[in-house]
Amino acid sequence: MAKRKNEQWRLSVNGMPTANCIPQIQVAYWDALGKQTDPVCYKLRLNFEDRYREITVDSLTVQGIRKQVKQVVLHPRGGKERFEAFLECLTEEPQKYINGWYFSAFGAHMLPDGTCVYVLGAKILGQIRAPFEIAPEIQRMQLNVPKQNDRRDVVGLPQMMDALNEADPKVMLLFVFNAFAAIRSQLERVGITFQGVVDIVGPQNCGKTTLAKCACSWLVHTECGALIFDLASSRAAMTRLLEVYRDCVIFADDQCKSEISSIQRQRAEVVAALFRIATSDSNIAAMQSRTTIQMLKRSASLLLTGEINFQNPSEVTRSIFVPLSRKIDLQKVPAPAMWAWAMESFLGWFVRNIDRLDALVAGQNYKRMLPTSIKLPMRTRANYDALSLAFELICLAALDQGAQDDDVTRWWEHYVDAVAESLAYQNHVLELAAAHTKRGNAAYVLLEGITEGAFTVCKKRKQFDVCDGLWWNGKLALKPQALETYFSKQPGYQQCKINSISKELRNCKALVINEANTLQTKISKIEQRVYLIDVEMLKESAEAFTS
Repeated sequence: MAKRKNEQWRLSVNGMPTANCIPQIQVAYWDALGKQTDPVCYKLRLNFEDRYREITVDSLTVQGIRKQVKQVVLHPRGGKERFEAFLECLTEEPQKYINGWYFSAFGAHMLPDGTCVYVLGAKILGQIRAPFEIAPEIQRMQLNVPKQNDRRDVVGLPQMMDALNEADPKVMLLFVFNAFAAIRSQLERVGITFQGVVDIVGPQNCGKTTLAKCACSWLVHTECGALIFDLASSRAAMTRLLEVYRDCVIFADDQCKSEISSIQRQRAEVVAALFRIATSDSNIAAMQSRTTIQMLKRSASLLLTGEINFQNPSEVTRSIFVPLSRKIDLQKVPAPAMWAWAMESFLGWFVRNIDRLDALVAGQNYKRMLPTSIKLPMRTRANYDALSLAFELICLAALDQGAQDDDVTRWWEHYVDAVAESLAYQNHVLELAAAHTKRGNAAYVLLEGITEGAFTVCKKRKQFDVCDGLWWNGKLALKPQALETYFSKQPGYQQCKINSISKELRNCKALVINEANTLQTKISKIEQRVYLIDVEMLKESAEAFTS
């Protein structure tokens, strides 16, 4: 059907074309995280002759409007000019706009007027006067509570802490970690740093995954349940996960181990990359436009189950361990609904009392901190101090809800027991790592043994049978068995064969090679072949690796 030449803008509503549309902007929504310099989306009112329709568009463009309006019909000629005139109707009086907030991420948000609100899925905790929209992806997050028998009015923090006090101390540590993770963005705002992950470790079938799910399932996604990380995801997906689900606990489980070595190796690499991303203190670089890079703060927290292949002691100090030697009595662990009610109670108190956090940090007067007499690596102490601050806030909220000082003392003692177990396991892992970390190259290790008298060395050949070595022409002749025994006791060399050790000594020119180009040398009047060590070259080649 031919279009009339004088046809104006036409937008179809519910499939029926309607003419004479006059648009108006009702609300311009700004990103609450401050990542965008322009409104993220707009709420438009399309006024027709006999009706109106309100829609939300992410941009004032043909594409942005077509996402919400089925069809935009332009005049055959002059369509671009007519659309520009259409946009002018929207922007000619910007002072009449109402500014609102668009929440694109989960968690606590500090608005420019000093108001703190908490985006808990589809609901907002705290007072917000301006209109707001929550991203659909975030609205799919919700508390894991039963629709019937809702007891949030009688289950608060004091009841939850009493229940945790009856369970294993490790459960208390996991609850404090959840509380910390839920307000992590605001703690970082006031200068509290946390470079760590929580790792539940233990033998198979001791309940690591079950305990982790009990601790994390208070908050669920309507499509995928708890935030269990998919180890098949890419690094970009991991970064996006840690950005969008800020103030959440991301749970990466080892239950998907594969019998295929290549797949398992790939998953181990993904976990290692996720560990590095989660513990890094640097910001995330995200493209805001083709020419602008926005640096975003990473505020999600990571919970792992299973052993991690640590590359160095620094990674060990970034881990807060929850060691399990046997199954925890799950009958004493509070149900996910109780976790959810307690967390909602705590977060509601937190946004109403955000000024108390500022006062605590400014005054540095935490009542409950780990004793300074406990010697800890600096990063480890910073991580536990951050958790102690979260515990302090939990106690303040519980006191406001009717708890007594004696109750808080009992909770703190229970929590310290869990921290002591965690630190003991961390020291154990550090000792194992030190036992398998090379102090230096083979020349350094051998020179250290010679200097400290690890070998019995003689000067006369007739005594060689009862000694480890012989000084011969200014060089040290060592028996192969003595050299192998010594290196088998050295950190980092326990699994090394004598052949690889001798080759390393040869490569640094500390091992004298005979005319037959063999590693072992025959000395006159001695039947046994020996390794002939040039001690001067040994000193030149010695190199220490670690402090």
